[in-house]
Amino acid sequence: MTKGPREPPDQRPPSPDRVAQDWITLWESELAALATDREAQEVMLRLVGLWAKTARTAVAAMTPAGHGAAGDGPAGRARSAASSGTASAPVASDAGVAAIGRLERRIAELERRLAELERRD
Repeated sequence: MTKGPREPPDQRPPSPDRVAQDWITLWESELAALATDREAQEVMLRLVGLWAKTARTAVAAMTPAGHGAAGDGPAGRARSAASSGTASAPVASDAGVAAIGRLERRIAELERRLAELERRD
């Protein structure tokens, strides 16, 4: 049995739209797999916890003398340092203190939500 002439393979590169769609599909499947992977979830929770700890440490380092009562927040630390007359560094602006306070509250909210998720599993 003789075979006819073979057709040459398509030598054209795929379109950029097709490459982009394939890339998106690949990452969607990878992320879906990660979302169901218990070990990956635990790693992400630990990572977020480390980020939160780092943020708290950074906030403490930006406050006068880097100290204050736990949970007091930067606004309270800045006020207490200013009222005691012991602030060795300039007190952060009200806008900066407010922004840091919002970040602290958001981090606390996220930590609470993560703890709830961990209790559900």
